[in-house]
Amino acid sequence: MVKLRICITYPLLKQQHTQPGYPHGPGQQPSGHNIEATPASPGYDIAQTLMMQRIDTSADAGALLTAMLGSGCDAHALVRIFSSPQYRHPYAFQQLRNDYRDWFKRDLEKDIKGKTQGDFQDALVALARGPLDHDVSTLDKALQQRPIDEEALMGVLLCRSNADIMAITSQYRHTKGKDLLTTVKDKMDERRFPLYRNVISATRAEDAAAVNPADIDYQITELQRGIEENGLVVTEILTSANNAQLRAMCIAYRQKYHRSLQEAIVAEFLGSEEHALLQMLTSVTGENGKADADALREPLRDPLNNKRAITYRVLRVYWGDRARLSKAQAAYQSSYHRPLVTDLEHSLDGDYGNLMSALIGGDV
Repeated sequence: MVKLRICITYPLLKQQHTQPGYPHGPGQQPSGHNIEATPASPGYDIAQTLMMQRIDTSADAGALLTAMLGSGCDAHALVRIFSSPQYRHPYAFQQLRNDYRDWFKRDLEKDIKGKTQGDFQDALVALARGPLDHDVSTLDKALQQRPIDEEALMGVLLCRSNADIMAITSQYRHTKGKDLLTTVKDKMDERRFPLYRNVISATRAEDAAAVNPADIDYQITELQRGIEENGLVVTEILTSANNAQLRAMCIAYRQKYHRSLQEAIVAEFLGSEEHALLQMLTSVTGENGKADADALREPLRDPLNNKRAITYRVLRVYWGDRARLSKAQAAYQSSYHRPLVTDLEHSLDGDYGNLMSALIGGDV
């Protein structure tokens, strides 16, 4: 069945005049309220290094050099060091990379590229670069493809804090010499661009912003009108809200319209637009690691064609805090009745598979 939507243009919520019961649109706060900004994720704010303790990397730096000297490569040693818990924080691994450079006058990334290959090499390079530069690299590759890889774009940009988005756009400009928003606009058709424009603008409500029942009631009414008449309104509302507000909208929408917001979106949207909106909602309705578990499971259904997605999603969970990984592991076990590590080991092989399972907590 072909899904049709009649689009009627009217101002987006952020442009509307103040009305009784909903004095501010999604993502906006009442004037005079100072909302604490959501901190950047590990590896996205250089100020995090001020809180890092100095790590003794001498043994591991020497072991890395030994592993890549001569004609061969000790892949087991690389997996052991790169997945070591003491280098879990990206800036801790940066210490190792810098010490390797300073002590041996060598570039770790270049040595990795000279001694490894394929998916194993890609994952090691990503770990050496850290999450911020890996995001920039992922975006750049996605935007160079024809057609562009929207799944990769969504993986990097959706459901992120304003601090993360600002770090990503700044680093993209610094390393690529061009503006991310302009680049996306040049590559994207007009229908899909508004979603990315909203996300890249980094104007999402901060996590500390309160859930206002009057706002939620107004927004779900506007969501229903947008679903029926103008999909841009739906995009505007969902990309502007924080997780708690999105969760409240999902609950209130079901209570008022007797179906889930996800069901409404599936009925009226198509393709990447539908996928993006559902991803935003799934990230907040999947409690206790379920969203991460499902995101990891999806590419494992066809691992031969999804190595890049597997690598990205494993690293995102790995670079998060330990609680996030523990929740993802528990949710995976509960949903799929087997350990996540087991599926990684069965679906992936060789040095690459060993690295992915080690990052998730498997034996080295």
